[in-house]
Amino acid sequence: MRVSIVCRRAVTPSATFGLLLREEGEVLIVADSQGKEVRVPKTSVEERSTAQLSPMPANLADQLAAPEFNDLMGYLLKHRDEKAPR
Repeated sequence: MRVSIVCRRAVTPSATFGLLLREEGEVLIVADSQGKEVRVPKTSVEERSTAQLSPMPANLADQLAAPEFNDLMGYLLKHRDEKAPR
């Protein structure tokens, strides 16, 4: 799965990374590592890139009951051919 990553120009010692959810005019809406939506002005974006890694935790199957896992797999397989936002 390809994931769009947004890197915000550091005004503080650390940069902000997130999964691009959508674009609204001159603002990018990204999900941070906690899943919260963060508004990032396009003018503060230093770099946008695409990663081959999935944001899904590697051990997710171990954390779900069998019916939940089956539901998740069904959903992912149903939507696997849809284009990710750019």
